[in-house]
Amino acid sequence: MVSKAKPDGYTLLASATFLLVNPLVDTELGWRPSDFQPIARLSMTHDLFTVGGSSPWQSLADFVAAARARPGLPIGSGGVGSPQSMAHELLRVRAGLEFNVIPYRGSPPMMIDLLNGSVVM
Repeated sequence: MVSKAKPDGYTLLASATFLLVNPLVDTELGWRPSDFQPIARLSMTHDLFTVGGSSPWQSLADFVAAARARPGLPIGSGGVGSPQSMAHELLRVRAGLEFNVIPYRGSPPMMIDLLNGSVVM
């Protein structure tokens, strides 16, 4: 609806990263990022790689070394195209790792399994 609205200043969209990521994972969208004109940044957050408190890894270097030694470590994903999935995919590609990605319907259920050890990151 927003992409088709008249550019009169009365229709605004507050968006997250999906505006940029969705076209990369879905080729049949009814809109393109160029259909929108950014006017302000409302916030900026940092992504973190998180492991459980009982994890033996104390740094990203520790985790990468373990992931290289044990290809297929189970990691959680908050959904395809989510900022978290993009971050672990970037880590996977840049560090040459292989994960067993477990999909979740968002971060909250994933965090429960991180705490109980079902996933390691």
